[in-house]
Amino acid sequence: MFGNFGVNLGSVGNLFGASGPRLNYDLGDPYPRSVGGWTHYRGTAKEDGAPVSVFKFVCNDVHKERVRVEVARNGAKRLKTTRHPNILMLKDSLEVEEGDKLTIYVVTESVMPLEEHLKDLPTSTSQRDEYYALGIRQVATAVSFLANDCALVHGGVSMSTVVVTDRLDWKLGGLDLLSEHQAIGRGTHGPAPLVHAAFSIPDQYKPEEYRRGDWAGIPQGPPWAIDAWGLGCLIQEVYRGGSIGRTDQLRETDAIPQVLLKDYQRLLATAPERRYNPKKLVENSTLFSNKLVETITFLDNLTLKDSIEKESFFRHLPRVMESLAKDRSPAKDLAADRRGAHVRQRARARGVPDAARRGGPLRRRLRREGDAHDRQALHQRGQLAGGQDGAHRAVGKYIQIRPARSG
Repeated sequence: MFGNFGVNLGSVGNLFGASGPRLNYDLGDPYPRSVGGWTHYRGTAKEDGAPVSVFKFVCNDVHKERVRVEVARNGAKRLKTTRHPNILMLKDSLEVEEGDKLTIYVVTESVMPLEEHLKDLPTSTSQRDEYYALGIRQVATAVSFLANDCALVHGGVSMSTVVVTDRLDWKLGGLDLLSEHQAIGRGTHGPAPLVHAAFSIPDQYKPEEYRRGDWAGIPQGPPWAIDAWGLGCLIQEVYRGGSIGRTDQLRETDAIPQVLLKDYQRLLATAPERRYNPKKLVENSTLFSNKLVETITFLDNLTLKDSIEKESFFRHLPRVMESLAKDRSPAKDLAADRRGAHVRQRARARGVPDAARRGGPLRRRLRREGDAHDRQALHQRGQLAGGQDGAHRAVGKYIQIRPARSG
């Protein structure tokens, strides 16, 4: 029935010491909604109390529920092997077998479900919409990476598979169905989890070829076709403020920003070959043409920039922060430095010297001596700004929400 479908996590107990499998994390309260059989718990590391998230999967009879087990194992394996800044980061994993019962623990960076996070956001503010644009861009970047760089299909992109870090970055999770694009064409005789567990995804999140199980035809289309549809579903859910329950709700566009509407419709094109490549969404959408997204994107790619680019960026950064801070509505009554604080904190999170952000002598050294060598020297001399603390609080102030408390 499964062909060579199957995943073995191996001796994961060895990750936890010679005493055998044990979980070095304490589980706190679970979030209310389970996704794909996984219950998401707030957690802490026993060693130092650091916040984490723990995803727990329980199967009471591995023989009767083989599909569920193999799909869950695939999700754990894929988190371990798929590394990208916009994909949920794995810390540890553990399998515990007790007779026919199997429990899988997946420990990740501290996150909370996007659906829960959105409940903390204010409604109809320009700051919120800019933050949405940033989050959607981050998820689209993850989908583009899977499709264009890895020829992989996620198969379940929606609000339920997106999580938010303590720094308010949006990340793609829920990799249980992640499958090679070409392997889907082998149908039930092949190894693709997406084929064997397609029933676990509600129909509204599936384009027509996915709903009807046209496995042989899917590899003939682009690798992003299925997940482009899912990205359209995510956009609909974000702007409507909740999950969709029917496919026809995707036709409701009142809440979709006009600058995004054409791209949204392209993502949901009927013909797979006409669906918008998420890479083009990231690169072309005017939705992302705002100073917040542009500045954060530059900081996210700081290590790829040369000294001349950094010189120009840091020279103009104070002026950019001032202009962002001045763009206020009296009704919102935001503090004048909230946007500037956001940028400064994200710069610190990426190790940019304070003096470089202010245009001081360290900025001139970055220009003169080059990026990699100079930053290493500055770090050794203790002149780099401190770690990542406070970045998420600054973003929270900017969009008028409480900091995400996850894990």
